[in-house]
Amino acid sequence: MIDLYDKGQVVGDTVHPQKTSLEQYLLEGNPEAPYVLVFPGGGYDHLAAHEGKDIAEWFNKRGLNAGVLYYQVNPVEIDKLLVEINDTLLWLKERYPKVGVIGFSAGGHLAALTSNKLDVSPDFSILAYPVISFESDILHLGSRTNLLGENPTEEQIKQYSANQLVSEKTPLTFIWSTVDDAAVPAMNSLLYVNQLNKFKIPHELHMYQSGPHGLGLATGDKFVKDWSKALEKWLLKNELISEKNLSTQSKRIFVIGDSTAASKLGNARPEAGWGEYLADFIDDKFIVENHAYNGRSTKSFIEQQRFTIIENNLKAGDYLLIQFGHNDGKLDDPERYAEPYGSYQENLSYYIEKTRAIGAIPIVLSSVPRRVFVNGRLDEKTIGEYPHAALQLAEKLNVQTVNAYEIVENYLNEIGEEESVRIFLHLRPGEHENYPDGVEDNTHFNEYGARKIAGLLAGELNKYLD
Repeated sequence: MIDLYDKGQVVGDTVHPQKTSLEQYLLEGNPEAPYVLVFPGGGYDHLAAHEGKDIAEWFNKRGLNAGVLYYQVNPVEIDKLLVEINDTLLWLKERYPKVGVIGFSAGGHLAALTSNKLDVSPDFSILAYPVISFESDILHLGSRTNLLGENPTEEQIKQYSANQLVSEKTPLTFIWSTVDDAAVPAMNSLLYVNQLNKFKIPHELHMYQSGPHGLGLATGDKFVKDWSKALEKWLLKNELISEKNLSTQSKRIFVIGDSTAASKLGNARPEAGWGEYLADFIDDKFIVENHAYNGRSTKSFIEQQRFTIIENNLKAGDYLLIQFGHNDGKLDDPERYAEPYGSYQENLSYYIEKTRAIGAIPIVLSSVPRRVFVNGRLDEKTIGEYPHAALQLAEKLNVQTVNAYEIVENYLNEIGEEESVRIFLHLRPGEHENYPDGVEDNTHFNEYGARKIAGLLAGELNKYLD
């Protein structure tokens, strides 16, 4: 039996484990609930942290016991590892009514092997953007090489391609992937589902149009994040959780604003908006719905009926984060321009009044600054008067505020003009396929920068969220 640890007691060697261990996330007062064994991904080279602890805690909140298997990687002794997993399943099945597995990427491959190759099978299997086949046309080469070496035999390839192992004993399965996954082709999932169909194994497949590999819970992706909602319903349908464990009672945080907050599609990457990552820095009881949209001002967001969508979905107790300014100042564009101490404040008042009428809670954020340095310090007026106008109105209407401009300004001054390039969308020619000619954008963030800004803003927002 592998080493067991309680939640939070695995310290240090968890990204590149040299010995397999199980970190348990057990429910207090409910030992009879089913158990989910979590396999993080990482190409059998390392383990992705966001596919471990976060996943186990997600299951806890839905009334399931869980444990993260920190399995040995690089080198992987696969036969030894499978024996350890087999013994662990035996041990768990003696203690819990049902035991399932969930795996991400290479961890999905390990979960699929666990579901088909062992003496003891799990009762259910959940596979997220899984590596399935080791055949040359769709394989993830790193996973196969780390598991079987550089020159595996045809027999080894067949023996460890999970689609070749499906049988009538394979457990019911939930599986999801994204069509444009560049690391692990979606055909892996389709091959596995084809075999599930062949053996009439109950299963559910969710294939999302777009999304990068390794999303985990995908809380920052406006569309793919719904996979966990689909999983909830699947767990409920198969009587693994009850109605009371669903997350429908979670409070929601709506974000409206412009491109500095908006979620970005794959063809815009590595550009990103801070709203994509906000959920990573606030309590899991909140669901973030990011409705910020590129190029919008307080005026155009209303006139294009985008706020009508928000208004129709807001409920009492929800939060609305309001951040505009970058496009309101476009004097040459009458569809977007709003005078800072005139129609801009009037539009903000409109959002606030409508939100309060529903019983939801508005929070006004001043705009984030552009990267414009003068004599080594960030220019205090990179967005003109709009940050001040937003805060002034919020104070007048007794609305909670986050001075995002000042927070980010202080951070950029702290790291300095040269280092601040790392936060924004700066690329050399040829550095990224989406920007072959390069780009120097001092308004929009890259993925690293958007995540950093989200964390800074959440530090203030968390004071208001209840």
